Amino acid sequence: MRQALNLVGVGPSGSGKSSFLVPLLQAKKERTRYLVVFNTSDQLSEFCNHREYVSFEALSKDYDPEAIAALIQSHGSVHFEVARGNTESFVNAVCAAVMSLGEKDADKCIVTVIFEEARNFLKKYKMPERASQLEAEGRKYGIDLIKVDQRLQSQGDDCLDSAAYVNATVVVVFPTSDFNQRQRIMQAFPGIPDPLELRPPVPGKMPGEYAVFDRETGQKALIKRDESGARRCEVIL
Repeated sequence: MRQALNLVGVGPSGSGKSSFLVPLLQAKKERTRYLVVFNTSDQLSEFCNHREYVSFEALSKDYDPEAIAALIQSHGSVHFEVARGNTESFVNAVCAAVMSLGEKDADKCIVTVIFEEARNFLKKYKMPERASQLEAEGRKYGIDLIKVDQRLQSQGDDCLDSAAYVNATVVVVFPTSDFNQRQRIMQAFPGIPDPLELRPPVPGKMPGEYAVFDRETGQKALIKRDESGARRCEVIL
C-alpha cells in the first residue's frame, strides 16, 4: 500500500500557512485525480476548476453524495466556499462522495481533500461521521487529507477535533507566540521545537520558518531562513 498523506498544519494568521499551502496545493493538483477544497472564503479557489458557494441557508438542505461525486468528477477540482454555520450535514455528504471516488488498495492518490480553517468543518466534539471515516480509512482508498488551522486545541470547542490531528502522519508547525497554543502543540507532538523560536514571514520580503514532523518515520526538520531570505532545511535527530 502506498504511503498516504494525512497532514495537519497549525499556526496563527500571518504565520506563513498560506505561502506553505499554495505550492503544496499546486503540486497535489498535478498528482491527484480529484481535488476538493473546503474553505470559508474564496481563498485558493483560483487553483480549482470550479467554485461552489454554499450559503448559510443552504447548509440546512439535504445533499446527495452521488450528485456531489458527479460534480467532482465533472470538474476534477472543486472549491467549496462554505458559510459559517452548522456544516456537519454538508461535510458528511461531501466526504461520502469522496469515499465513493476512492479505490480500495489504490497505489496512487485518487482524491486530495484540503480543509482550510479546518475547525469550521472538523470542530471539536462535532466531527462529522463521514469525515471520521476518511480519517480512519481514507488511506486505504487513495485519499489524502490536508488540514490547516489557527488552533490545535482550546478549553472550549472552537478548535479542531482530536481525530483531525491524532491521525495525522505529517505535522507542520508555524510560528506562534501564544503561550497556551505553544504548550498544547509541544504536548501533542513531543520533540517539536517551541514555535516561539520560529521566525514569522516578513510580508513581501522574507518567507516564514516552520517545523515539519513525519510521525511515521520519526523524522523532524526545521525549515529556516538566512538573512538573505533563502531557506534551508535543518534535520533534527
